[in-house]
Amino acid sequence: MRRVAWKWLGAGTARLTVLLTLSTLGVGSACAPQLSEYQLGVAALEQGDDELAETHFAAALDDEIDGSRARQQLDEIWMARARELEKESPERAADEYRRLLIRDPAAHHARMRLGSLLETRGDVDGAIYVLTQGPPCVQCKAQAAELQARRGRDKMRAGDFVSAYEDMRPAAENDRDPWIQLDAAQCFTAGGAGTAEEALAHLKTAYKELRGNAKLNTRWASLRRDFVHAASARQKWQAARDALAFEDPRAELDAATRAAETWTLTLDFAEAEQAAGNVDDGLAVGKDLWRTMQRSGLPVPAALRARVAMLYLGKLASLSNAGQNAAALVLAKEASDTHPD
Repeated sequence: MRRVAWKWLGAGTARLTVLLTLSTLGVGSACAPQLSEYQLGVAALEQGDDELAETHFAAALDDEIDGSRARQQLDEIWMARARELEKESPERAADEYRRLLIRDPAAHHARMRLGSLLETRGDVDGAIYVLTQGPPCVQCKAQAAELQARRGRDKMRAGDFVSAYEDMRPAAENDRDPWIQLDAAQCFTAGGAGTAEEALAHLKTAYKELRGNAKLNTRWASLRRDFVHAASARQKWQAARDALAFEDPRAELDAATRAAETWTLTLDFAEAEQAAGNVDDGLAVGKDLWRTMQRSGLPVPAALRARVAMLYLGKLASLSNAGQNAAALVLAKEASDTHPD
């Protein structure tokens, strides 16, 4: 092995001594390579001259062999510089992060640091914008989702549910947090924002993430009730039916109370269908519910039994008005046989 000393005089008075260990290529022959821009940049880093290193790494960006390594080194230099500036000069730090992102949009750590810096300075809108630009980044999306949910909730408190959902929808797409999912669903139930299908999807996602949390369970049950009513009001019958299929998650309720609340909500849905002219569908729901009530072995409140009977009466009135007296008599006998009221 032959040890060769190279001396290079840089900008100003900077002087670097680079010691290279070179392999002998043949008997009596010596290798005397020319340093690449990347190698000069590494040498400058070792001497603590980041500015000079930056110059060489920038010159190596287009090199087929060293380009990617030079880009990584530049990213690290600029990131370190920006982090040092965050406390003493946040504006300059932000400029450094922006400079890095212009050159390398995939510098996700810089994007996240810039987002945090803007949030700290109160520029939540700017932070969300930065975090949602550039190539896909799971961490950036998660960070943006937290800020979008916060901004969306502010809009919800102001009663602007349509605008709120513009934030809550992407937040819910990128964060399965059940509170975010329920807030997104509430934009539909309280303000009609989004679609019934989207709100149902938020409820489904939240249901999977409840994990026995009593507060979450209570809120989910309340929103499910609101959703069934809102979907029914918009005649989104299938979405309402799908929501009714979930078991009430509130473990703190006794079986009779939980069943009675589920039956009540189901009757709300059936009555809405009949009121909308879907008399047969409403009665079918009532019949299924009555069978469920009988099989449950639980006490059925008289008020609920009466509401089931009213569904029969609704169909009987429809048949009578249509002059279908024979069919009305058959239904009346069925009601008498299966329903004691």
